[in-house]
Amino acid sequence: MKARRVFSVAAIALSLCLLAGLCGCSGEAGTPAEPTGIEFQGIPWNSGPEEVCEALGLNMDTLEREEDNYSVTLTARDVEAFGTAATLAQFRFFNFSLEEGGYCGLDQVHIVFPESADKEAVLAALTEAFGPEAQEYTQYDYITGRPRTYAKEEGISRWFSPTKLGDVLSEEERPAFRDLYLMGLSDEDLASLMESEPVSIATWTEDYYGQIEAEHGSTPALEAAVEEYGRVATLDLNGEHMARVLQMF
Repeated sequence: MKARRVFSVAAIALSLCLLAGLCGCSGEAGTPAEPTGIEFQGIPWNSGPEEVCEALGLNMDTLEREEDNYSVTLTARDVEAFGTAATLAQFRFFNFSLEEGGYCGLDQVHIVFPESADKEAVLAALTEAFGPEAQEYTQYDYITGRPRTYAKEEGISRWFSPTKLGDVLSEEERPAFRDLYLMGLSDEDLASLMESEPVSIATWTEDYYGQIEAEHGSTPALEAAVEEYGRVATLDLNGEHMARVLQMF
C-alpha cells in the first residue's frame, strides 16, 4: 500500500524561501502574505510552488501538474490533512498580473476526503484551526456592491478570515483595486466592501456531489462520479484576494 504523506505542523516549521522560475511562471518572486487566520497549515497565501512543496515535505517531481501561461496546479494524492486521510490535495498558483511568464502565487487549496472519512473529526480539526464556523455570512456583489446575507446551510461550514480587504489595501490603493476588479463601484459601496470583505475563506462540504445535485440537478456525469468516487467531502481554501493584492500592489 502506498504510504501517505502527512502534512504535519512540524513540516511547516521549515525555513521558507521564495524561488523564482517554475512551470512557466517565472519572473520576480512575489511576497507571501502575513497570517490572515484562514490558511492551509500556516502557509502564507502567494507562496510559490517550490515553497509550498518544501513546507509540506513534498517532492514536486512526483506530483501531478497542470499549467498554462497564467497558472500552475499541483496535485498530491494519498495524503493526510487535518489529521484525516484524504484522496487528494490540489494547490493552485495564479499569476494575477496576467503577464505571460509572470510569478504564480498560491491562491487556492482544494482537498478531497473519501466517503469513509470521519467527517466529524475533520470538522473538529477545522474548528480548532479556524475557530467557530460562521452561522450567517454576507457576500458582496462585485457589480452592484450590494451585500446579501445568507444563513448557514446544512452540511456546509464556512470560516472567514478576520483580515479584511481594507486591512491590506491603503486608501490610495483601493480606487486602483476597484478599477481593476470591481467594475467601478461607488465610493460608498467600495468603503463598505473594504470594511467587510475577508481576504480568505474556508468552505467544508460534507457531500460535494450532493450539493451540486441540489443546486443543479442530477446528470449522468454526476451519477457516474458518485458511482466511482462515492459521497466525497471537500475542503476549499480560497485566498485569491490576498494573493491578488500582494502581486498587484
